Amino acid sequence: MKAEIKSLMTPDELNSLLDKVKTKLIPNLDKEIVQWKRNYNYGDDPEEYFEELKNALKEYKIEFEEDETITEKIDSTLKKIDLIVEELKSDLPDDKKGEEELFSQNKYEDDKNNRRSIFDDVDL
Repeated sequence: MKAEIKSLMTPDELNSLLDKVKTKLIPNLDKEIVQWKRNYNYGDDPEEYFEELKNALKEYKIEFEEDETITEKIDSTLKKIDLIVEELKSDLPDDKKGEEELFSQNKYEDDKNNRRSIFDDVDL
């Protein structure tokens, strides 16, 4: 957990929070990622959407680094999230998948030779 957040809590509050993460969140991580997936807005970038959850899990992994069971569960969940992200990416509409290609220079280079000059219609 980030030092900035820890500094806002008393030691008792921090221990209580970590205990709740250990007893309530970790055993229910599968349900949690299903809920995150349900709340995902199709068309958004799935990587960006799940980034906050992944970062939180990575921070909890550091907090519980001495508990192999918890770190394995977090690793497993992170892999599942990566699979969900790939699945959601494959479900994106084609116009979202290639959005960056839409505006690439190569798309416009073909048109460069076919462009008219602004003076083509000027009569002298």
